[in-house]
Formats: sequence, C-alpha cells, structure tokens
Amino acid sequence: MEVCISIGSNLASAQGSPEEIVARAIQELRMLSLTYCQASSLYETSPVDCSPDAPTFINAVVKMDVAQSMAPAEFLGMLQAIEQKFGRERPQRPNDARTLDLDLISFGMVRAHRAELELPHPRAH
Repeated sequence: MEVCISIGSNLASAQGSPEEIVARAIQELRMLSLTYCQASSLYETSPVDCSPDAPTFINAVVKMDVAQSMAPAEFLGMLQAIEQKFGRERPQRPNDARTLDLDLISFGMVRAHRAELELPHPRAH
C-alpha cells in the first residue's frame, strides 16, 4: 500500500540540526518500507501560525509502500515512535517548534475522520 508522509523539523536536539534530523528520519522510514521509499529534496519553509521568533522549518516528503495488512493507526503509531526517538515532546501548543513532525498525508485510498487520525490529511491539497 502506498503512503505519503510529510516531514518537518525546526528545532535542533541531541540528534542534530533540523537538516540532520530530517535526513535521519528519512532513513528510519526506509527501514519501514517493503520495496521502495522515495524522498524529495530537503526544502525550507517559513513557520505559519507560530510565534514570531519561530525558526524556519526544514521539510521533505516521502512516498513509500507498506504491507497491505497494516492498519493506518498502527502505522501512525510507528511514526509517533520515530518522532519520540528524535526528541519530540507532547503535549505542546499546535504550532510550537519541534524536533521532528511526521504527518501521515495519505494511506492508500483510505479515508478516515477520527480525532486521532484524519485521512487524507486535512491540509493535503
């Protein structure tokens, strides 16, 4: 099943700079993939709806495949474990700086509208 993930970081940690964190997160995602994992180049975006002193985000997008038997909630749990590995702390305000943010943009053709997971991602357009 093909999935798309958005990656972002704008806060350094013991794991490295935002650029290093995003690159390492891509490697973590490659280990979850069955046969392919394609990643965009890294790119910068300005923070939106963040505090005025928020640092620039380093971003990438990944398209990969996972087992057909995997449930979206199970995969989301894997993404959250990767975030935690890179120092992501919750709870925080929605747009606080973060070491790593992995957003599940799409999960095959699955549509879901739950509090913990909305697919496709509501800002995917």
